[in-house]
Amino acid sequence: MTNKRKVFFLALEAASPDLLARGMNEGWLPNLAALRERSSHGAIRSLRGVGANALWPSIYTGVDPSRHGRFYHSQLQDNGYHTGDASQFGVTRNTIWEEASRAGRRVAVLDLPKAPASVELNGIQVLDWSTHYSYAAEFRTVPAALAKQLPGTYGEPEECPCLDRRYLTPAPPAAAEIIDQLERTIIATQNHLVGQLRTQSWDFCMASLGALHCAGHQLWHLHDPSHPWFRQVEQAQGDPLLQVYRTIDHACGAIIDELPEDTAVVILAGPGMGPNYVRVDLLDEILLRLEGGGASAAKGMNRALKRLWRLSPQSWRQRLSGLAHAMDGRLQASDRLRRRFFSVQTNDNVGGIRINLQGREPDGLVASDALDETCDELIARIRSLHVVGSGESLVRDIFRTNTVYAGQYLAQLPDILIEWNQPGVITAITSAHTGLIRQDRLPDLSGTHNDRLWCLIHLPGEQAGELAADAGALDIAPTLAALCGLDELDLPGQPLVPLS
Repeated sequence: MTNKRKVFFLALEAASPDLLARGMNEGWLPNLAALRERSSHGAIRSLRGVGANALWPSIYTGVDPSRHGRFYHSQLQDNGYHTGDASQFGVTRNTIWEEASRAGRRVAVLDLPKAPASVELNGIQVLDWSTHYSYAAEFRTVPAALAKQLPGTYGEPEECPCLDRRYLTPAPPAAAEIIDQLERTIIATQNHLVGQLRTQSWDFCMASLGALHCAGHQLWHLHDPSHPWFRQVEQAQGDPLLQVYRTIDHACGAIIDELPEDTAVVILAGPGMGPNYVRVDLLDEILLRLEGGGASAAKGMNRALKRLWRLSPQSWRQRLSGLAHAMDGRLQASDRLRRRFFSVQTNDNVGGIRINLQGREPDGLVASDALDETCDELIARIRSLHVVGSGESLVRDIFRTNTVYAGQYLAQLPDILIEWNQPGVITAITSAHTGLIRQDRLPDLSGTHNDRLWCLIHLPGEQAGELAADAGALDIAPTLAALCGLDELDLPGQPLVPLS
């Protein structure tokens, strides 16, 4: 292999590795199956306790969030209590495409999820054109003039269903509308990627197909018979979620067919999807019980406003969502400064706890010499929580953040990270320390992420095989760097395939 070979990376964002494997094995994902037959592939480890919002920047930079600075799309500001936007554009480490650009490679970066923006680039970049939860205000291109050309060539992208259908109750009849919307998006994205591959001069291209993200959130209950919202759709329609997977496979085939024959191809699928049974506000209710005493006035008002919000007409909620989020943030901040510890949202499938520490938080209540004891006690007590009925543990993993991560942005992360176990419907949890805590309704989205990742690496002329059992997410950037022929970068991971 020479350094002149083109390298193409494709993210199948939020694709379930289990469903991909099933589709390839059963023959209804023929394009991916054919590529798998001549590629190295296998599961790779995600980052412990980290959700999708921090995972993608970690993949692009090759370092964990304690070293690149982005943990979630909203983070605590200045070690205080208020949560503010933490744009992916603020990631502080160079991305792999920026390293390739500096080395003289011509790059094309097309609609990657949670991708930081580059200031100068030997090539092009399109950000948030048709990604999951993409807002018009975040759409931008490098060079800037490209933004005016895209709509005329490829049309205006549709708003993703997770934005378009906020506050709407999931219902089986909506499946057909969601599928149509997602399939139009897939076709538009396919046309965009193929068009750029044909018209741009590139050595290294990174792109994504993101429709499975919305599909997993919106359609999981119509795929999973064990989900309480499951309804048997018409037999002719089949499984709505798998229908979107088939369309993604068709798009993969069209894109791969456009690549020169000697192109090295890397496909990364994930983080996976599964049922969503833990509401994001459950953790704070647990922490209130563990702290003892009653809720603050701000917490009580926030609860009351949220109950009123749920009773409001859906059209009102859509129009007033900005005001509601701002009010929620102010009430949360007012409540947190009176607490010894409080929850910090990190993603739907993971949770974070921040200690209100003296000398770090403005109104810290926990002395620095009590930090270890406080964290150890919280971890032990949260680990003891179990689901009423099944007896399953609520927690799959819980740990002190500083025992796993050690970068310069560690202080911005939660002090404790939790991965939820979601074995089935959760209506109540209990432990000797909390008593009974009820969860009166399911999360609004029926599907959520898990930590499953799958990677495929196709090197023309090389034998297929299995990736190493210890392969991890931080190995993707070094792999791409090696395939691009870059000088060795200062990264913790290693290339996933031997390169000659």
